[in-house]
Amino acid sequence: MPKYRKKPVIIEAFQYELSNKENTPDWFLESINNGTSYYDSFELYISTLEGVHHVSIGDYIIKGINGELYPCKPDIFEKTYEKVEMTKFKVYQDANYAVGHLRYGHREGIIEAESKEDALNKLKNEGYTDYLDFVLDDYELEDVDYDDDFEIEQI
Repeated sequence: MPKYRKKPVIIEAFQYELSNKENTPDWFLESINNGTSYYDSFELYISTLEGVHHVSIGDYIIKGINGELYPCKPDIFEKTYEKVEMTKFKVYQDANYAVGHLRYGHREGIIEAESKEDALNKLKNEGYTDYLDFVLDDYELEDVDYDDDFEIEQI
């Protein structure tokens, strides 16, 4: 029988406590607003991909890699996950091709990653370039292509 190892993905989560309102993430508050998470007779429920689940005080609420939410009992969470320290990186990338009237252009932004190598992987393979803003000196831009190189600086 083949064996499998869970891929190392980073998720967001928080422990559900009635007194933990200041640490409640915006994505969870949005799930209350859109009805994915809701209260019924003072009990919290989350509509998951597998159906509706009750959330007990002390459970972790996890935001999965596709934005889905689900509860997890504390003992399972602690066996499955470890806290990841994220670092902010300032990213800069020159434009090497542009159609339009452009004297100079680049894109820049700030992303969070575990390391500089992780930041580069996110930029090249995981679509994080969508979070970078294009900055130009002059006129209007019709089309642009970028260098393969990124300048990444820890901040």
